[in-house]
Amino acid sequence: MEPNAPVLKIGVMADGRITVDGKPATIESLRISLKELAQLHGTVWYYRESAASEGPEQAREVMQAVIENRLPIKMSTRPDYSDSIGGDGKPAKLSKEEIFKQVRAKAAQGQLAIVRPDGKYLFIPAPRRENAKPDAVAGVEGILPSTAKRNVAIIGDTTWTMADAPDMRGANEAIPFFGLLMGFASIGHSVLIFDGADDVLEPGCRDADVLIVDSALLTRLSSGWQDKAARVMRNVQILVHDRASYQLRKVGMKT
Repeated sequence: MEPNAPVLKIGVMADGRITVDGKPATIESLRISLKELAQLHGTVWYYRESAASEGPEQAREVMQAVIENRLPIKMSTRPDYSDSIGGDGKPAKLSKEEIFKQVRAKAAQGQLAIVRPDGKYLFIPAPRRENAKPDAVAGVEGILPSTAKRNVAIIGDTTWTMADAPDMRGANEAIPFFGLLMGFASIGHSVLIFDGADDVLEPGCRDADVLIVDSALLTRLSSGWQDKAARVMRNVQILVHDRASYQLRKVGMKT
């Protein structure tokens, strides 16, 4: 943090009211102020009333806006900002839950989304349905009909995304059923791929209707992964794509 950097003091009250430098503000006006602050390489000082509670939705929106602008942040327990806790003046970082929340939002907009092993992400525009072969469309419709839009989580090898120039050849070699996933996205389903590591298993499966696991990754998953995934899914349908037979099979729960 630069010693003479401008400071924006943000307060979020327990009832959701927002203040900026002591004056009432809206989330829309705050976003403008944060963008201007980022251009000036400034710093945010942040206070939230009743910080021990879960907090209003506005608190999450404020923190997200700070993160999006990559601004340094110092947190205070006092409304006069006279103390500092936790925040060390470094740019705020996204939690794994926040990363996957952003990625899911993109996936819902028609982009096949992949979270890389390093926490960064890659988006691939879904092919337009009308440009696909009718038999290909019929094939994916037979597995996941587009009459009900579903959130589809995939546990597969994502190391190919770390290449300098990731391409479809690498995707198909790492995930043999990658074409099927592109088909799901093309008919309107939300598709998110991640590697199933224990620390991202629940964030990756959250709100999913269907979870598909590449059989090659089963031995890497932690004990009880089925139940951990089911706990956060919106609807519980867990399948394994068997590489030997190229078939999807259901997975039972372990309790």
